[in-house]
Amino acid sequence: MSVLKKSNNGKIYILRSYHKLILYIMNILYKFFSSIVTTVVLLALYASAASVATFIENDYGTSVAKYLVYNSWLFNVLHFLLAVNMIVAFFKYKMYEPKRLSMFLFHFAFIVIVIGAAITRFISYEGSMHIREGDTSNKILSYISYLQIEINNKEFVYKSETPVNFNAVSGNKFNEGIDFDNEEFSINLKEVIPNAVENIVAAENGRAIVVFTFLNNNIRNNVTIKYGETKWVGNQLFCFGTNSPDNAFYLDYINDTLYFMNNEEVSYSMMRDTIEGRIAAKNLTPLHTKFLYSWNTNALVLNKIYPKAKTELRSMGIKSNGGQNALIFDITNNNQTQELLVFGRENYLGKQKSITSGKYKIGISYGSKEIDLPFSLKLDDFVLEKYPGSSSPAAYESFVTLTDDRVSKVEQH
Repeated sequence: MSVLKKSNNGKIYILRSYHKLILYIMNILYKFFSSIVTTVVLLALYASAASVATFIENDYGTSVAKYLVYNSWLFNVLHFLLAVNMIVAFFKYKMYEPKRLSMFLFHFAFIVIVIGAAITRFISYEGSMHIREGDTSNKILSYISYLQIEINNKEFVYKSETPVNFNAVSGNKFNEGIDFDNEEFSINLKEVIPNAVENIVAAENGRAIVVFTFLNNNIRNNVTIKYGETKWVGNQLFCFGTNSPDNAFYLDYINDTLYFMNNEEVSYSMMRDTIEGRIAAKNLTPLHTKFLYSWNTNALVLNKIYPKAKTELRSMGIKSNGGQNALIFDITNNNQTQELLVFGRENYLGKQKSITSGKYKIGISYGSKEIDLPFSLKLDDFVLEKYPGSSSPAAYESFVTLTDDRVSKVEQH
């Protein structure tokens, strides 16, 4: 088949259709996808990839296995080829006929699994729900880690979140410029230390470092602050040796003594003793160990003072899964750059760490986030069965009640 077409300059071109070429290519593709050899090769590749991913996950963690295998485009292509192969074989061998019911069930189930995997991978989200017996929850903790940024000037708030997978083998790059309130902010990820622990070591040219336990709205925080730093912990601002606003808890190290000053009255009591009293607001007072200091819904216990020290981050190794990743950011505003250290990892709720720059509070958190569900689950009963004569669990089951107020539905499972 051919078509004649006359151009503007009077010349005549013959446009040949390529239907024969298209049919030839389609025939090759049909033979390829309907071949048993293709099926065997694809399944072997799939099994090999899954096996390798299992070993990677066991040695380096889930995030590395996702980065190298599960979330790679090659693994997605392999899924697609297997799905097409199964669909072509389904019609070629007429598996919809009653006499081929067993083959029909196998191929149809595999196709459904691949479709479900594609939905999970591209258009849905996964998470885990932590719920105690008798409690009700409608929140899950995402399996994906997010880098969440918040900038607050007490009038307006800028928020952003980016799904990330920082691990020992990925590039670990992040650089974002933010225009907020007619100000330019630059946030650059300088370094990622996998499975990091923070050690405080003595240093001749170091500065004073204070370690204390701070209870804010019944949430316990272990806080380390260096001389010259400001740090937000929950809704409380701490300033160590710097000019502090009225709402800050001020610390200073003078003549080998640690002092504090608060804008509110502080109650104190000595642990394991009957000594107690009150300290007036805005009164510079020595801060001692073994004392509990409390105000409003806050409480503080001083753990240790390091007169001259520095902090060192050390990785426990890429094969360790016990620690959190340490992310070191450079945050630039008004030509001033500050360093912010953030800890986090997947499957743990990210805790925000903050710095102040002028009137702005800049906070970053790294880790999983809470996702609200359109329904709620109540754990009615949790049954744990053990092996006879052993404390090892043999099996468990949960009885839950699902409540969906959108359609007035209550179901027990």
